[in-house]
Amino acid sequence: MPVGLIQVAVGGAPTESFIDRKTMEFHPRLENYLYSWNTNDHVMQWCRERAQKNVSQSNHNLQRHPYHPAYLFEAGISKISGYPIKGVLWYQGESNAHNIELHEILFPTMVKSWRKAWDKPSLPFIFAQLSSLNRPSWPHFRDSQRRLAEEIPYTWMVVTSDYGNETDVHPVNKYPVGKRMALTALNQIYGLNHIHTGNNPIQSVRRLQNNIEIKISHSDQLQTKDSEPIRELEVAGKDGIFKPVDGSLKDNNIIISDPKREIKQIRYGWRPYSNGNIANEHGIAVSTFQVEVPQDSNH
Repeated sequence: MPVGLIQVAVGGAPTESFIDRKTMEFHPRLENYLYSWNTNDHVMQWCRERAQKNVSQSNHNLQRHPYHPAYLFEAGISKISGYPIKGVLWYQGESNAHNIELHEILFPTMVKSWRKAWDKPSLPFIFAQLSSLNRPSWPHFRDSQRRLAEEIPYTWMVVTSDYGNETDVHPVNKYPVGKRMALTALNQIYGLNHIHTGNNPIQSVRRLQNNIEIKISHSDQLQTKDSEPIRELEVAGKDGIFKPVDGSLKDNNIIISDPKREIKQIRYGWRPYSNGNIANEHGIAVSTFQVEVPQDSNH
């Protein structure tokens, strides 16, 4: 089966640049954002400063920059919309990671914008979760991406945190990320169900007498990649303060002891540069996550 890729990418571009203008103008949360981008504190400072510097020598008072809202949709996506594509591979987010709440509006709006442009309400999106890097907001952003994949239909995420670089936003080992995207496409879009995907979503969180069980799907046998004890597993009680905790792995479950029923929240891999080591039998890392613990055993 012949496969081709159309690449529409500009380094550092934020999500808003890929959304069509009409969608932004009629969105109650994005209309003002569209016209105040250059001075809007919700926009990453680096993006605003880079765009302003790049156009500073222009004599045209309406000079635009590829980072501006709707620019890359108009200059790139609109030129190929309607072309018979099978789906979208998306790796972006670094320039929106400082404002998780805004990205939770922008990303689904962009997906909706493209699906409208192709007149395909179920146009598949496979996106890469941000990798590991020493930037404070990244654990929260990765968890937000995990939840967005669960909320937006026909959208799948691949985990990349185990191939990050502590100081480089462009980690050099890109092959595993591309392979995980390809495997996910083969499984979810091309229907090859015997092929594993690039993510292990959380299936359920339950209380079982003295334990809490987090069931991971797309996995038969969880393990630690280095055969060491689980790292970066933490729990919080009613005070909301997270502390490290020991856990165990059984089949496709993460097990945490809680005989006093004091645990209210659990999180894993909550470091900007994560050294978490849980993976499935195919070596696919378990995503950064933070979950609430139900007070009964029916979830």
